[in-house]
Amino acid sequence: MNSNPEYNFMMDRYFTYGFLSDVIEPWVLLNIRLTKEIGTRAQVSFTANNVTNTSRYHTNRNTNSKTQLYPNMYFGAELKINL
Repeated sequence: MNSNPEYNFMMDRYFTYGFLSDVIEPWVLLNIRLTKEIGTRAQVSFTANNVTNTSRYHTNRNTNSKTQLYPNMYFGAELKINL
């Protein structure tokens, strides 16, 4: 297949940039969890992840591909009952 021009483009090609290191600088992500105890039997929790709605992207300097580092902002609630 190496001599066939139709398949030749697939042979002996290595993406050397795929083995180069890429450094992502540290950044801050703010998550909040508030819990309220209701007597001795129950707890209600509210969770907010990525409160500041940070949409930080990282561009790989080797491949120029963009990646979103943080998930989108989302909220949640939890109810815990002790029997």
